[in-house]
Amino acid sequence: DLPDAVSIVQCKAWTSRPVGVKPVRELLGVMTSERVKTGLFLTTGRYTDEAIRFAEGNKLALVDGEQFLAKIQALPSTAAAELLGVATEGDWTTPSCPSCGVKMVLRDGGAKPFWGCANFPRCRHTFFTNLAQ
Repeated sequence: DLPDAVSIVQCKAWTSRPVGVKPVRELLGVMTSERVKTGLFLTTGRYTDEAIRFAEGNKLALVDGEQFLAKIQALPSTAAAELLGVATEGDWTTPSCPSCGVKMVLRDGGAKPFWGCANFPRCRHTFFTNLAQ
């Protein structure tokens, strides 16, 4: 039997756009549904002003990318190195298919390379990315 949750954490690895109020509201909805009193939202990027105001009014902790890096840098060097080792373990530069969960394959699209699912033609998920240049 697992103990009851005391906190819920949601993470978004968004750097191209700020996290808006909608995902922060969704976290509060899950907290309410699960009767959990504390929540933490972590992003590698930043938050909109509306998301920050909403979180303050609902006692949700928001941690942005800059704050997250500061917390890692404040760790003892051995702990920071261990954390970095876990975070970069395996092939983290190749995206996984959002449908299948398998590593995608870099394909030649003629004008522009793209990532395609390794399970093609059964799965047809593709996307263009700066990594595929």
